[in-house]
Amino acid sequence: MTNDKGQIMSILFLVEQNTLVRQVDERLEVFKYKQRLMDIPLCKLEAVVVYGQVVLTTPTLRILNQRSIPISYLSENGRTIGTLLPEPNPNALLRSRQYKASFDPDQTMAIARQFVQGKLFNQHTILARFSRQDKRSRPMEAALKSLKCCQKQVETADSLNSIRGYEGQGAASYFGVLGELLAQTPWDFSKRTRQPPTDPVNAMLGFGYALLYGDCRAALHTVGLDPYQGFLHSERYGRANLALDLMEEFRAIFVDGLVLTLLRNESLKPDLFVEHPGGAVLLGDEMKKRLIKAYEERKLTKFKHPVFEMKVDYRRALILQARLLAKHLMGELEAYLPLKIR
Repeated sequence: MTNDKGQIMSILFLVEQNTLVRQVDERLEVFKYKQRLMDIPLCKLEAVVVYGQVVLTTPTLRILNQRSIPISYLSENGRTIGTLLPEPNPNALLRSRQYKASFDPDQTMAIARQFVQGKLFNQHTILARFSRQDKRSRPMEAALKSLKCCQKQVETADSLNSIRGYEGQGAASYFGVLGELLAQTPWDFSKRTRQPPTDPVNAMLGFGYALLYGDCRAALHTVGLDPYQGFLHSERYGRANLALDLMEEFRAIFVDGLVLTLLRNESLKPDLFVEHPGGAVLLGDEMKKRLIKAYEERKLTKFKHPVFEMKVDYRRALILQARLLAKHLMGELEAYLPLKIR
């Protein structure tokens, strides 16, 4: 169980299984078998993330909703189950513009194009940043060229399916050489596997993406956009497609970069992961805590935003990208401007 105590506002991560969370005056207290494990003031809470077998009492749920504190529910292996969000931003006009754009093939394609451009650009950034230019293998050089080529092809693609195709081609090139960046470590990565992950690297990537998914949903909700009505991802009941759209430009530069850094610093051991029958590999409780802590610390990393040209952290960048999309939908910007980091 971890919480971001170093910040004025905190995200409470409830990882310890078979625990009970209850409200006591202006605090939340966490119990396991009548033993109090921790407490945190409500005034410091920004969000709550629940993993697995954790129970929040009805008064706890009520007070969190009253304070507009979102609650994300994840399975023990980090797969998103659902999110309880406070009342949405009352900007109905923005959401009506969003729905109108999503039913317009040309506008949908234009927005999807920018999401994919951001994703491909940042995948190229990660490969270039983590590989030494003077020692790059031929496959690595080929992957970098492929990502550049895909970006150019996306610029002139004449259909949504073509854009998705170039996205898939770029992803194949990117993940095809990602394992090279771990060549001097004990960790192997050959391909992206999901549901379930079959190795520690995929387990960490999947868990990180689940955290990012929740943050993207919250950012869109804050701005007043509907997280479910997307542009790049096809409609599917119960899936927050716009959150997945926004995730694309953050996956590589935020989650992948974090996972590579953790695996290359030689502090992780195989016993932090749990192998299950059938080949699934999941994070152990200690590994979850480490990854959550590193994820929250990385959200506070500052960089110069390429559009606003000011120092921001990733927490703020998610909100800014959601706002840029809102401005485009309202006609204040000619095009959506994805986050591209060199």
